[in-house]
Amino acid sequence: MDNPPSHKINKLIDRLFDYNENHKQIVEHIVSIGKDALPELLIAFRDREFRQAQYDINTDENLSRHISKALVEIAKTEKDPLAKDRLTMQIINEMAVYVKWQIEISPINSELYNKAFDKNLYNKAVEAAWIMGQLKNSSALPHLFEVIQNRHSHTWLKERAIIAVGQIGDEQAIPQLIELIDKHDYNLHFAIEALVIMGSMTAVPHLIASLEKARDDDTKAAIMHALGQLRDPRAIPILTECVKAYQADMKAAAIQALGNLGDPGAIPILETCLEDSTILNRQDWGGTFWLFRTYRQRKICEMALEALKQIGTPDALNIVEKWQSSQANKDA
Repeated sequence: MDNPPSHKINKLIDRLFDYNENHKQIVEHIVSIGKDALPELLIAFRDREFRQAQYDINTDENLSRHISKALVEIAKTEKDPLAKDRLTMQIINEMAVYVKWQIEISPINSELYNKAFDKNLYNKAVEAAWIMGQLKNSSALPHLFEVIQNRHSHTWLKERAIIAVGQIGDEQAIPQLIELIDKHDYNLHFAIEALVIMGSMTAVPHLIASLEKARDDDTKAAIMHALGQLRDPRAIPILTECVKAYQADMKAAAIQALGNLGDPGAIPILETCLEDSTILNRQDWGGTFWLFRTYRQRKICEMALEALKQIGTPDALNIVEKWQSSQANKDA
């Protein structure tokens, strides 16, 4: 089959920037063309005005995301392994130009200084980082690390780059992410989230060490939550100590982590929490407010009960049944 002429591909790309079009259908059409559509897509990425970047939120207002999706899907759906690698590297090398848009900021060079505050370039940088994460290729890591380590990088772009590192899932990124946590970097919560996205048990000992060194409750709670999500029994001893050492919301964070972890080794400490009727009501807006907000007006004993249900072994469920019966007798 003859390659489709570039003007036909460009017409499809033009339609991606029309609010009234069926964008999903157009992206599918472009992807079906395959690698022959890649040059025009990359030109469009370079030359079009990107007015909005919305991270992982896919809406028709974020028209630039449709080009990003097409680039990613063309690489992902290529069946020839060698061709797929070439396409992926071509896209990553192109995206590296945009993702590092603030690297050369200079207050004495007006052109570079103005470039560093160009919203169009910022939006392209966010999209470029998103593309790198979706491609899940370790070749993108050096470019993303450069953004993460650069003190001039826009905070929101740095967040996107950190999450992209987690999506790539290469364990060589773990020390970089742990360093952000231990240095109390402004974006440390995204580093913790990236480790959860990565899903590697290799991160667990590092997170345990970071939990022991953490200075503030928000960071500690976020690390506890991550340990629960990673479901590694090695976290049980330190989470058990947190249950014993803390009160109220911080105790709840450790209990919830033990429930998410789902290991029977947590049953004894959770059973003791059934006697704690403390009502939770954290009001401040900390870094893990999203987590603490879910605790409001709940009791410690209720959270322990839920954690035991999550573990779900006969022993855990037997404790649940006995506690519920005792509560029913009290209310009678």
